[in-house]
Amino acid sequence: MLAANFDLNAPSTYHSATSMSVYDSLGNPHTLSLYFLMTAANTWSVFGANDGVQIGATPTTPVGVLNFDSSGAIDTATTTLPFNISTAVTTGAATPLAFTLDFSGSSQFGSSYGVNALTQDGSTSGRLSGFAIGSDGIVLGRYTNGETRAQGQIVLGNFPNPQGLQPLGSSMWGETAQSGQ
Repeated sequence: MLAANFDLNAPSTYHSATSMSVYDSLGNPHTLSLYFLMTAANTWSVFGANDGVQIGATPTTPVGVLNFDSSGAIDTATTTLPFNISTAVTTGAATPLAFTLDFSGSSQFGSSYGVNALTQDGSTSGRLSGFAIGSDGIVLGRYTNGETRAQGQIVLGNFPNPQGLQPLGSSMWGETAQSGQ
């Protein structure tokens, strides 16, 4: 089958497909669909669509081509990874939405198509919903999107005799000979 026959709306023109969420600069989710079409022995053209709109200069332009060697591993000499993707968004976010697809862990074996793992490093927008301070003084912010991020660190001190510290006012204390270093 040739890439010229590809049509994302016609499942008979590609062999397999998968999708995942990608996020723009405002945290808005978009559906990235990937379509795999075997164009020659051990060669797969990968087409993409963002929210149902095909990515690429023309309908027959893949976002990349995967070449495999006779053992089923990615042929790194003839496959350029990662694929750099750029697609327009109309959500008010920075456009184009640019990201990379890395297929370096992919393989081609004599079995049915399957996706074992999809990973992405973006997330939807979130608001600070709480915080915690760890025993090491790191302040962690928890967000409504499930993310946790370090916000800063409080310097902690430990004295042999805390009762020997001198009160300085405004919740501040000073070291003394009685408190120790």
